[in-house]
Amino acid sequence: MKWFKKIRYLYLAIWAIIAVVAVLFLPNMSDLAQTKGQISLPASSQTSKSADLSNIYNGGSDQTYDLTAVYTSSDGKKISKAEKKDLKDTLKNLELREEQYGITNLTSFATSKSVANRLNSKDGMTTLVQISVDKSQGNVKEVANSLTDALSTDGLKLRLTGEDLITYDFASTTQTGVKRTEIIAIIFILVVLILVFRSPIVPIASLLTVGISYLVSLSVVGNLVQSFNFPFSTFTQVFLVVVLFGIGTDYNILMYSRFREQLGIDDDPVTAALAARKTAGRTIFYSGTAVLIGFAALGLANFQLYKATSAVALGVLVMLFVMSTLNPAIMSLLGKTLFWPSKKFNEPETSKLWTKFSSFAVGKPILTILAVLLVTVPLAVTNNKPLNFNDLWEVSDVYDSKSAVQTIEDHYPAGYASPATVYIHSKKAMNNNEALAIIDNLTGQINNLNGVASVAGPTRPTAEKITSLYTASQSATLSDKLDDAKTGTKTISKSLTDASSQLNSTDQLASAAAPLTSSTNDLANGASELQGALSTLTSGMQSGQSSAAELSSNLSNAVAVVNGLATTIDTLNASVPTLTANLRQTADTLGAAQSALATANQGFTSIRDTLNGDASVNQNGNVQSAIQTAGSNIDSLTASSQSLANASAMNNDMVTSAESMSSSLSQIADSVHQLQAALTQMQAGAGTLSSSLDSGSSAAGEVSTKSGALTSGLSSLQSGQQQLSQGISDLQSQSKELQSGLSEGSDGLNKIGKGLGTATTYLSDLSNTGTSVFYVPADVLKGKTFKSALKSYMSADHKTLQLQVIMDENPFSRSAMPVSKNIQKVATNALRGTKLAGSEVAIAGTAARNDDLKKISEADFIRTAAIMLAGILLVLIIITRSLIKPILIVLGLLLSYGAALHLGQLLIAQVMDTNELSWNVPFFSFIMLVALGVDYSIFLMMRYREAEGNASTRMVTAAGVIGAVVLSAALILAGTFAALIPSGVLSLIEVATVVIIGLAFLSLIVMPLFLPAGVALANKLLVKAVENES
Repeated sequence: MKWFKKIRYLYLAIWAIIAVVAVLFLPNMSDLAQTKGQISLPASSQTSKSADLSNIYNGGSDQTYDLTAVYTSSDGKKISKAEKKDLKDTLKNLELREEQYGITNLTSFATSKSVANRLNSKDGMTTLVQISVDKSQGNVKEVANSLTDALSTDGLKLRLTGEDLITYDFASTTQTGVKRTEIIAIIFILVVLILVFRSPIVPIASLLTVGISYLVSLSVVGNLVQSFNFPFSTFTQVFLVVVLFGIGTDYNILMYSRFREQLGIDDDPVTAALAARKTAGRTIFYSGTAVLIGFAALGLANFQLYKATSAVALGVLVMLFVMSTLNPAIMSLLGKTLFWPSKKFNEPETSKLWTKFSSFAVGKPILTILAVLLVTVPLAVTNNKPLNFNDLWEVSDVYDSKSAVQTIEDHYPAGYASPATVYIHSKKAMNNNEALAIIDNLTGQINNLNGVASVAGPTRPTAEKITSLYTASQSATLSDKLDDAKTGTKTISKSLTDASSQLNSTDQLASAAAPLTSSTNDLANGASELQGALSTLTSGMQSGQSSAAELSSNLSNAVAVVNGLATTIDTLNASVPTLTANLRQTADTLGAAQSALATANQGFTSIRDTLNGDASVNQNGNVQSAIQTAGSNIDSLTASSQSLANASAMNNDMVTSAESMSSSLSQIADSVHQLQAALTQMQAGAGTLSSSLDSGSSAAGEVSTKSGALTSGLSSLQSGQQQLSQGISDLQSQSKELQSGLSEGSDGLNKIGKGLGTATTYLSDLSNTGTSVFYVPADVLKGKTFKSALKSYMSADHKTLQLQVIMDENPFSRSAMPVSKNIQKVATNALRGTKLAGSEVAIAGTAARNDDLKKISEADFIRTAAIMLAGILLVLIIITRSLIKPILIVLGLLLSYGAALHLGQLLIAQVMDTNELSWNVPFFSFIMLVALGVDYSIFLMMRYREAEGNASTRMVTAAGVIGAVVLSAALILAGTFAALIPSGVLSLIEVATVVIIGLAFLSLIVMPLFLPAGVALANKLLVKAVENES
């Protein structure tokens, strides 16, 4: 005792120093809640997998805040054109300062028309701006505040939201709630302790010891979190407050009550303090150990949120040291002053209620047990209502992040507030037609799911099909083109037939040229005779005159022949340009037809290859038949294309021949015209010559001159005749070849027409079958527009892509969770048996996260609860040195929990206008009721061991004495939890409600009725068994 008198001052000094150090080194808990308090899920969850794929998608890091700016008109009407123009200017100014604000992406109605259709609400009252900001700009709240200033636009109301911002605001809501809870809890504890002990000193002493326990615990936990990443959540500090202030005050009540009893026996405060520490301290140690083990067991949980609650065990450990050192030191120093102005010290207070209840229970144990079970079991087993996973309910209405989501829900499909993202990671690049067709098929399957409003991805950037990139549309287009080509072949064939018939005029030309040859021969003979006559002109005019008369007669005949020949040549020469023009038009038409055939061939090939690459199509017999037909048409078109190429080559040769023929005819015409002129000159000359001869030899000079002209004309005639003869010969040869080519070309085109007809029929049938596969032509695939779409939904290496899914369901609601599961299932199944089989698939988003939370929290709840109950049961067995009593205690705790959870849900439904408890309420309510409720059981059992008499008498005595302590402790603990209600955090309000009801069950039904009845019944059965043995 002397040693304690000395050391008690040391206790005071040590704890004072520890408290000061704890305060000095206390981390900023609000910052820890923001940076370390976010819920993390196991690596096996969809959320964690999607986070990994998101990092890959973003090039190895995911360091951006994704925010949405929600604009509505300040007057509650449609956004006007002027307001949109002002907003557009605001966004342009922001884009100029993207680097300043760390903006990595900004998408708005000004980005494109298709984007505007997606971001503008249909009622015209709201528009969204999507912004990604680098996290290096600061925490999300700082970024949001900065952007709010930059995005503000006159006449428009702006609110920012986003998953990171909502999480931040939830943490802020919780921290604000913690501060309220601390203040309210302290005030409540002061009031209750004053009423219980009727002294102002006891509450101060109690709050001093509990406060030191809390500050030191908070500092220890905070530093462990900051330096060693100890499990932590936004609820950790809340539960430290309620547990330490709750059970710490309970322990103080037990300790001070026993100290007051000892002061009635011994006035020495040191002796009384040591005696109280020995008796009540042992109870506190056992009770605290049970609570400590209960919370420490949570460290074995897989779920980080559950594991973070194990920090309370550290607080309980610190509190046990405070209770065993600082508390006795304060009691020994203050003595009876601790209870001033009360003078009552001799007898402990008893609870009349507990005394009556326990007396009835031990007297009629079976009836009591049945009555308790009748009340609690139906409530416990009928509680099967679903839980709520909408975290938005946890955020205070004062935050824009919450009201912005509500605005989106009012003006857009429900899923716009938080789209789901499907990530696919392949070992190979996916920017090719085969992979894109698989992705588009998956996109369509997801889009067809119930609960899905739209899906956007690399093949549908605006969530709408691009019709021109599907084989049905492409087949229809090809069919139209081939039909045009078919019509063209008929026209070409007719033109070739007409051209062939026109070439018959070359034969007419040859026939017309035959008399010309004879006439020129006669002319040659006449010219020869004329030359002989002229040579003898000087010796005899009569003879010369006779020759001249004969020559004139021959010239008249030649002129008539030449005139007929000239007429024929002119007619033929006039038809040649028309023939040449027809041949040129034919060449153009053949070229177009050849191009159409090439396109058709490529189209058939792409359709066949694309269909062959689709696993689902491969199982369709009709489509397989169509593929075979496509292969046959490809072969047919290849042959037709070769025929057309040959016809085109021949046509080109005919054009050359026609041009050559035209040149020859021109030369012949020139020659004939020259011949006509010469003959006319000769005929005139011959007439003049005859007249001159009649005049005598004086005209011999003139005749000689005319004869020279005639000779010159004849020479020209003979030269022209030779050219004409050769030209006609060449023309006839070329015409024969051309006619043959035109005939072959016409036959070839008829065959092509039949092939095109077959192809057109196939393509028309294919486009009407309903089977349409995504296919991107090479020029489109490499084009700027499609590359932009790929960039928006694919990683830089094209091995990872994302699909943005907008749900019809509110993504925060429970009804969205099965939709998310279906999306995941479809995404996984759609890739099996394809080129992308084996790819990693994960889905991100609020609904997916909530589904993960549901599965993990439920599984870990059962596992953790079993560990916790096993640890507590073991401690109870050691304390009570019995097996029956621990089982009764645990059973009583479970009955209280089950009944309280159901009644709490009913009460919340009436008061809070919701019939669903938050998803984490069952777990937190369980650990609080079990860990804290076991305290009261240990209080009773320890007092039961100290009492005298038989089992029933001892139980009634213990119940009466400890009843007052338990009722006071339960009231304080209930009040401490009630301090959570003004926090504004729905889950904390619900936990508080369930725990308060559970404490009522424990302190009014289970503890005074069920436990005494169970112990009494077990004792009677044991006694009876012993008597039977005897």
